[in-house]
Amino acid sequence: MATHAAAGPVLAIHSVVTAPAFRRRGVALEGLRQYAEAVAGDGVASVKLIAKAPLLGLYARAGFAVDGLSAIVHGKDPWFECTRDATTVACKVCDSFATEDFSGNPAAVVFRHGDGAWMAKVAAEFNLSETAFLQRRARRRYGLRWFTPSGAEVDLCGHGTLAAAHALFEDDAALDEVAFDSRSGVLNARKLDGGYIELDFPKDAPADVPRDADLVSRLQAALGVPAIASLHKSPLSRDLLVVVSLDDFRNAAPDGARLARIEDVRGVVLCCAGDARGGTEADFSSRFFGPAIGIDEDPVTGSAHCALAPHFRDGDGAVVGYQASPRGGVVRCVVAGDRVKLAGQARTVIAGAVNR
Repeated sequence: MATHAAAGPVLAIHSVVTAPAFRRRGVALEGLRQYAEAVAGDGVASVKLIAKAPLLGLYARAGFAVDGLSAIVHGKDPWFECTRDATTVACKVCDSFATEDFSGNPAAVVFRHGDGAWMAKVAAEFNLSETAFLQRRARRRYGLRWFTPSGAEVDLCGHGTLAAAHALFEDDAALDEVAFDSRSGVLNARKLDGGYIELDFPKDAPADVPRDADLVSRLQAALGVPAIASLHKSPLSRDLLVVVSLDDFRNAAPDGARLARIEDVRGVVLCCAGDARGGTEADFSSRFFGPAIGIDEDPVTGSAHCALAPHFRDGDGAVVGYQASPRGGVVRCVVAGDRVKLAGQARTVIAGAVNR
């Protein structure tokens, strides 16, 4: 910090100055974050600054780590050297629709967009059903994209959105709502009481699918069920809802290879009325199979509930879904006009960084 190297790999910030009228409104934090992101790369390996003790919390929220006391002396108070790594991007792994660690549906959250090839490689490296990529646009607004391990970019992902909102709320305690710009339009998330986060998604009301004897036969073999009550397809996510009895749901024996041969769908959703666990908490139960997008069975699929909720709820109102995967999870839903509000909790189980 005491030596200047014009072409060196370290960029030193001299000052962060905010006009009095804009102080204590998050402007300095937002500006510093955006600047540090903008200068990363192109030969810059790290961004450094010095700060007095009262401002260390601000710089920590902007991604800087305290290295220790600085050798620079200016005034009577000590200065601390702080560094932000410009070669990596912060990331987390969060369990969505989970009330305890290592349950629900895990999703990776990466705090930066990149080109499509890089995001696909990162998603393959995490090898989770979805990796969410965030790009800050304002304090309460982010771009949001989702990729599967196979490199496919999807239009909508509920548990990835919940993980992204949880990661942001966790890093900024004063943040209580956020808007995401996505391929499915603007998605809003807000904190609720009890640690819940509510997601505001478009309703994906499924349409009846005419019974085709060949399709029904193939689905019965692929899902290991003796009978199918009805078939429905959601227009936005292109999921095929296969409705069966509660007993047949519990005894289903899915065959992944056969499910992969069901054409023109994102996923096959086996579902039934009632709680497959034997209780009364859930109004319906489901399982999601998406081998076509690299997901054999998804632990908890928020986006599928945008179709499941309006199917099992006649008109507006609340309904609860249970996803009966090995990890399992509960999704609280409210159908409201052309929207479906999904609520769940999330837990961070890993925090770190990924190479740019």
